[in-house]
Amino acid sequence: MIHKKMRDHPFYFAKNSGIIATIIKNGSVAKLRRNGADMTRYENQECPVCHKKFTEQDDVVVCPECGTPHHRACWQANGKCFFEAEHAAGMNWEKKEEEKEQQEAQEDGRKCPKCGANNPQDGIFCQVCGYPLRMAQPEENGENPFFGEYGPIPVNPFTTPFGGVSPEEEIDGVTAKELAVFVGENSFYYVPRIKELKTQDKTVSWNWAACIGGFFYYFNRKMYGIGTALLVLFLAVLAPMFLLSYEIMLKNPTALLEGQFLWSQMSTEGTETLMMICMISRYVYLGVMVLSGLFANRLYTDHIYKKISEVRRRIPDYTPDAADYCNALAVAGRTDRRSVLLVAALLIVLYFAVIFAISALVMSL
Repeated sequence: MIHKKMRDHPFYFAKNSGIIATIIKNGSVAKLRRNGADMTRYENQECPVCHKKFTEQDDVVVCPECGTPHHRACWQANGKCFFEAEHAAGMNWEKKEEEKEQQEAQEDGRKCPKCGANNPQDGIFCQVCGYPLRMAQPEENGENPFFGEYGPIPVNPFTTPFGGVSPEEEIDGVTAKELAVFVGENSFYYVPRIKELKTQDKTVSWNWAACIGGFFYYFNRKMYGIGTALLVLFLAVLAPMFLLSYEIMLKNPTALLEGQFLWSQMSTEGTETLMMICMISRYVYLGVMVLSGLFANRLYTDHIYKKISEVRRRIPDYTPDAADYCNALAVAGRTDRRSVLLVAALLIVLYFAVIFAISALVMSL
């Protein structure tokens, strides 16, 4: 017959939550084994007999009278509960207060304000959705103390900022977390590719945005030198096309304005060379765009590590979690939409200015 206290003891009914509870004849002890159950209640607590802390692999038995956990071997060696003399006084085992607080902190963790997932107390980004966990309330000037005026990493709801890479993992001396703060938008795409390029010493990694966007991509990623070089190449490709337009309009001034600028009209004496130059230049530019798609990730990776090194030199006593360091990374990295819009506006103005100039020149002849 089962003792009433044993029957009413919560660990007797623990099997309902996945713990296998059995009755040992000598001493009526509830035996707990890990079988998908949470044993963290006893981890790091001391056995009262041997004074050694319990581990996840230990065979733990619990006194049905007071709830004190023991190593099975210790219980058998002692032959009874270590606190049996205090049972009559109604003694009940409780976790040490300090360890209890630590356990609660570990269980509660840091809740993500975006997805509600629990994270380690020292976590910076949610391990599920990647949302920053140390986002303090904005100050009066509107800046965020952790990321400064640049705010958190833009989060794609279907990915994480690290693309499956551990945020604490170091990639050639830089953590994935630092890379994500620097890259910002689409860090879920870049972080794993940077890891691949660095760890496998690769050079080629396809990037559609760099192939299609050309110089716009590099201006957006603050790689202004490469962006300017590609912009100059693009203008050089347009130059023979404008000259061809001029030649055609000399023969038929209203053709372009009336929409009669046909390919057959181009094949006239004096325009064959320009047509060949236009065709060759277009193919050259297309080839350069393919090369851009092949090597953009490598170029961007080198750019990232160069800029991070510069930031670290400016902040020699940096720590990866420091607000000033993260803000400096965001300032050096992220994207630059303004430069993209500025270049696009300049190209539109330049195009119409050239067309107007050609038209005016033709009309004046």
